[in-house]
Amino acid sequence: MTRLGDDVAKAKLAASIQLTLPGTPFIYYGEEIGMTGTKPDERIRTPMQWDPLEGGGFTYETPWQPLAEDALFRTVFAQTWESDSLLSRYRALIRIRNAHPALSTGNVSWVDTGTAGVASYVRQLEGQTLWILHNLTDQSLQPVLAPGSAVGSGSHRAGDLLAGSTFEFTVHASGALGEGFPTLMPFETRILDLSGA
Repeated sequence: MTRLGDDVAKAKLAASIQLTLPGTPFIYYGEEIGMTGTKPDERIRTPMQWDPLEGGGFTYETPWQPLAEDALFRTVFAQTWESDSLLSRYRALIRIRNAHPALSTGNVSWVDTGTAGVASYVRQLEGQTLWILHNLTDQSLQPVLAPGSAVGSGSHRAGDLLAGSTFEFTVHASGALGEGFPTLMPFETRILDLSGA
């Protein structure tokens, strides 16, 4: 969070990229609530901020380091009840990753969406096809091309796993996205389940 300038939208995007690409993701404690840190090394990660009580819920005694300045408001307790919090995003991404093995062990095919600022790839494994799109900019963007290997021309239905909704869209014979495909909001990620398409 310190490197991202305390920008929660960018932190959610970073988490979304980390948890949808291949490999074993590592989440260092506090990262999931956006804890910040500064040099010297002992202050890079201060005691975990569980709740706003004295000691941060980490201890009833004096911790080895003072709590961070944001310890009263950036806590697990506070973010547990916020559906749009950074912690809620991490939890949703971990649930999706656990429910869809394609995200942990599936093949990766990079997709050119014809839109600068959009990182896009398809993860496939044994009947699962997930299309992931990340808007890396602070502008709303509209992808214009579909991944030809995973989506043929015609009408399609996609399950948006992060939003918990479905939508229909069309793909023209040229591979261009047609009616119904949503705009990507700034720093937004979409994980689209195309398995039933």
